[in-house]
Order: sequence, then structure tokens, then C-alpha cells
Amino acid sequence: MPRRSRIIISIFLSIGFLVFSYWVTNLRFPISGEKTILTKLELIHDYFCPRENESIDSVLFVNVAYDKELRPIVDEYGTPSGKTQITNRQKLLRLLQYLRKSNDYKFILLDVFFENDVQTEWDEELYATIESMKRIVIPRHSDAVLADNRLAQKAGLADYLVTFSESDFVKYPYYCDTAKSVPIKMYEEVSGRSVEKHGIFFTDGWHLVRSSIVLTFDLRANETYADNGDKIWNNLGMDLLDDTIPELNALGDSLLYKQPEMTRGKYIVIGSFHGDDTHTTYLEEMAGAVIIFNAFISLLNGHHIVSATLASVLFIVFFLLSYLTISRKRLKDLLKELAESSHKKSIRTLLRGLIWMCSWMGYSLLLTIMCIVTYITLGEAYDIFITATLFYLFNLSITLYDKIHKKIRI
Repeated sequence: MPRRSRIIISIFLSIGFLVFSYWVTNLRFPISGEKTILTKLELIHDYFCPRENESIDSVLFVNVAYDKELRPIVDEYGTPSGKTQITNRQKLLRLLQYLRKSNDYKFILLDVFFENDVQTEWDEELYATIESMKRIVIPRHSDAVLADNRLAQKAGLADYLVTFSESDFVKYPYYCDTAKSVPIKMYEEVSGRSVEKHGIFFTDGWHLVRSSIVLTFDLRANETYADNGDKIWNNLGMDLLDDTIPELNALGDSLLYKQPEMTRGKYIVIGSFHGDDTHTTYLEEMAGAVIIFNAFISLLNGHHIVSATLASVLFIVFFLLSYLTISRKRLKDLLKELAESSHKKSIRTLLRGLIWMCSWMGYSLLLTIMCIVTYITLGEAYDIFITATLFYLFNLSITLYDKIHKKIRI
């Protein structure tokens, strides 16, 4: 095959592998072994370039784990099915009415599910309050029905997928078909930007973006107290409200009464920070509300935008691998001659190593080295196993083609 033809084919193959790499990155479920790779990459990253965590000063975390109540549930036919534990709706209503009145917050992430199998005497007023509030978002599941249609405009998806080999939290999917997630809804309202879907591609303005990313967890809020003794998150009833006073508009001796400025200009994240809503990530156990808020922070920091530098590096690597694979037989013969004629052992070893690169282990090694470099320098990770396998299969097809072509010529 002429050199020009090999170059043209390699260019098209590199573009194809780039598109394939983008598609794999956007998969909503984790690939086998992805958590292990990310854990090791994060250790390497922290060794060479330790991360600086986002400041929590701009966030008020509200814990509802200790403000629960038992309520009867019914099935789809309205038949009683026992009882379940839910967030205390009266306390939640008291907090939201206070926030609606003050209206000095930046945005509210209310990580509490409102589904139609549970009803309380506070629901009507609670749903009306949520509907009337600005800058607030609640989660919903794609396979569940909201308790009230008025909540639909405030709801975003809070789902993620696992596989039989990977049940821990690894990737955050921003889209499910055309439905937007909680972080996307927050991002679009806060930033004024919009993430749009175009077939398998997603854009944010003129930027190509991913619809599913590995979170870097820029903000951590798992501990009750910070190093200086301040609380990282406050309990809804015990701290922010006065549990001894049940009236809706009475705050008594609560923190909100003593420090009304604590909500001013802040993101307010309401969720369960202990017990029933914690997930295993590739770093540590983390509350669901913290994971969702980190997904939002990742959007604000532009982690979803496809790096032009990474795309260029991948294109060059894919081009070299494609060209090396297509020219494998010719290069193998040339390298063997050079290796045999060389008097230096190091040069012979290097040349034989180049021949070995056209194997699955060779492709994997090169892609792993590149992945470590790009993760440290750009904070970007990409698939290694599937890409290396495809290159190896491509190499086998070229070898098979050469054998068939040789037999035909004979």
C-alpha cells in the first residue's frame, strides 16, 4: 500500500477512534474495572499534583437524616402496604417557607423525593410552596411518578446505572434520553447556558461536551465538623429550627433566628448526610446530595467540556497507532534488519520493543501511559481496555488480510 494511502486511512481511523472514545465516555454505566483504574489514577494525581478542595463557605448543608417520620404507604391500586420512613414534611415546610420569605439564597438543591405512594397532611401547602419558589430543584426517578404535577417543573433526574461487575458510584449521567438531570437544571439556571443534545453529540454553546463524566469531587462534606471546629452541615430540626416549637412561622431559639445571614447568597443543599442515602464512590463513602452538588460544581468548572488539547493528543496517538498497525509488516521487516545490524544492545531492545507495540499489551501499555499523563496534566481520563482491544482486532485483521493476499498472489 502506498505511503499516501496509509496516511489517509490512518487519519480516517483516528477520527473514528476519537468519535468512538467520545461515545464510550458518554456511556451512562461504568465499564468493568473503571473504578480500580480511577482509584489508582487519583492516587498518582494526588502524589504529583494534590487537589485543592472547593471552599464550603458558599454552601449551607442541611441534614435531614435525623428528622424522619413513619408514614403509611399504598400500592398502585391504593391498597395499604405498610409504613415507610420519610423526611418530616412539617419541618421541611417550615424551612422552605422561611427561605421563600427571606429569598436571599443563591440556589436550593432539595434532595428529597416526593412520590405518589406517600401522603401527609402537609403535602398541599408544601407542594404549593415549592411551586412558588424560585431557584430550587428537586430530584425524581425516571421510573417513579411524582406526588403532584406542580412539582414537575422543579424536578430533574437523579439516576445512575451500575453493572453486574461494578455496583459502586463511578460516573454521573447528565442526560437520560431527553430528560435532564438535577445538576443540569441547576447549571442552566445559575449560568444562563444550555446543554443541548444532537444525536450522539452534546454541546454547551459552541463547546462539545460530555453527557456523562467521572466526577473529581471538588467539594467534600462528609465530616460533621471542620478542622476549626465549625459544623460542616447543620441538622434541620436540632440546629436550624427549634424542635420545641411546632408552629410554622416560629423559629424560637434556632440558628436561623440567631444568624439570619447564614443563608444569604449561599447554595443550600438539603439532604440526608448520614445513614440511608450514602453511596460508595471510587474515593470514599459520600452522601447522595453531596454527589449531586459535586456534579453541578463540575459543570460550573467546565469539567464536562471536551478539551481541545486532549482531543489533539488522542488524535496524534490514534494516528500513530493506526499508521504503525497498517505498516506493521513493512516496519517489522525494517526494524528486524536494524535490530540485527545494530551493535548496541539498548538500540536492539528498543527496536524490538517497537515491534512488540503491535500487540494487545503493547497498545494497553501506551494508552495507559498516555492516560496517566493526561489525568495528571488535564484531569482527563479515557477508556483503555476497549480501545486497546479494538486496535488489537484491527491489527489481527491486517495480519489476516496480508496472509490472504499473499496466498492469492501465490
